[in-house]
Parts: sequence; C-alpha cells; structure tokens
Amino acid sequence: NIMKNTIYVLISFIMLIILASCDPKSCVEYVIDNKLTTNIDIILYQGAVAYKSVYIPVNSKKELIASCGMGGGGRLTLEDTDSIHIILEDGIILKYTNAQPNNNIYDTENRDIWVEEYGKETRWQGSEYRFVFTIDESTVGD
Repeated sequence: NIMKNTIYVLISFIMLIILASCDPKSCVEYVIDNKLTTNIDIILYQGAVAYKSVYIPVNSKKELIASCGMGGGGRLTLEDTDSIHIILEDGIILKYTNAQPNNNIYDTENRDIWVEEYGKETRWQGSEYRFVFTIDESTVGD
C-alpha cells in the first residue's frame, strides 16, 4: 500500500512538472493605423469571396487580425487571402494580391512595413505582441 501511494505521488509530481513546463500563452495582434484624411474599409478576399471587412475611421487604429495560442509567438499569414482591398471614401481602391507578397500589406514579417508597437515576453506569463501597418498619403501615392 505504501508502494502504491509512493508511485501515485511520484506520477502526480512528474505530471505536474510536465504541465508546468508547457509553453505559456502567446498573443499577437495586427493593427491598421489610418493616418489619411478619409475613412477606409479594408476587405479581405478568399476565392473571390469577401470573408472579412474592417472599417477604420480617420486617425484611428483597428485590429485586422489577432491570434492567441500556446507556445511560440503567433504570426499573421495572409497566404490564404487572395487579395486585400483598401477602399477610401473618395472611391480610390488600393488592391494587393498574394502574387506580389513583398513590400506591401502581405509582407507581415517586414518590420519597416509592419512596425512592432510593443512586444513583451516574460518567461512565466507568455508574450504579447502588436504590429502596426500605417496607411497614409505615401501608401496611397505608391
């Protein structure tokens, strides 16, 4: 009986160590900052069907996508998104496709385009990151 109790305690202790050593929760948020003088809509398309729309008033920020999970920091991937349309109130439409993923909104790993607003990582509490894509006159002028 003592042997069974000892094995039970030992197994419980090992399970506790395994569970405690799991990676903490990690969250990442991708935000669009509208620095234009017009409100904008951002529409994400997949297979020619709009699956997400985000309205962003003048001089405000809105979350495009956020994700949380256990383990390493999540990353935004727009690989499944065929095209992204940024629609300005005056009718101008900026269209981006995943065929040219570099130096535009698709380039989510580019820290010149998606700027890290804050990032904090702690060993015991996980991590939290925010990356910001700014839409301003230079974006429209490209």
